[in-house]
Amino acid sequence: MSKLLIGKVYKQRNKENSLPVTKDRKGNEIDAYGASRPYLIFYSNDKVYYLSTKSRTDKNRELTTQDEENVILKKNLYDNDKEIAINCLAINVMDMELFESLYEEDNELNNSPASAYTYDKVMKKLHENLKNIQYFEIKK
Repeated sequence: MSKLLIGKVYKQRNKENSLPVTKDRKGNEIDAYGASRPYLIFYSNDKVYYLSTKSRTDKNRELTTQDEENVILKKNLYDNDKEIAINCLAINVMDMELFESLYEEDNELNNSPASAYTYDKVMKKLHENLKNIQYFEIKK
């Protein structure tokens, strides 16, 4: 896996490992499969720091719009016409080795770079939320 893991998105999980990888702002685990996936913001030595992203649907559109801590994008992180919300209030932390073991190493949907525009938008929102950000370490 690349050592420059800034502004990357991961999607395809290893099927044999269903460990939840993200928590919401209240510390509740978010399902490992489905519309939620991690968006890496940075790493430090042996830790990965990432946010939860989810697809916006008719079911969650109102709630994700009302949540001012979200960054809402009209195109997903793969530049497809599918809206997503990136939660910028809960930063998840995981050992890099564990994180890498959860995702298919050679899948083109993993370690996929997001645009500089998206990364900048996310970092600005994180800065706005700095005093209220929750950190959750995800362990095996």
